[in-house]
Amino acid sequence: MKCFNHNNNEAIGICVNCGKALCNACITKSEKDKITCSDACARSITKFENTIDIIQSKTLKQNRTAAYGCYVSGAIFSSFGAFHLFFAKSYFAPLGIFLIVLGMAFFLWGTWYLKTANKQIP
Repeated sequence: MKCFNHNNNEAIGICVNCGKALCNACITKSEKDKITCSDACARSITKFENTIDIIQSKTLKQNRTAAYGCYVSGAIFSSFGAFHLFFAKSYFAPLGIFLIVLGMAFFLWGTWYLKTANKQIP
């Protein structure tokens, strides 16, 4: 493949933003060492990468918040289930068992959310 700007030179890279084939003389780098053809493409790809970083950061924070919400919900459901099963003057034990199982499910969901929130994204 030939360079987009120099028809007699072989291309050694492709701009990650616009897809132009580039020779060694035409290559510029973005802030994160991506191959680009111009400063405009470098700024564009840097802005895109910063946007992705912000989205990933917010997603991890939301997962962490959801994990703590699941833990609180699990504690509430388990507490009501234990109260109903052991202390309430009721003979309907399946409701207490159901609430305890539901509380444990919330704990598992919280653990899953926290595990995904603690993952390191490359």
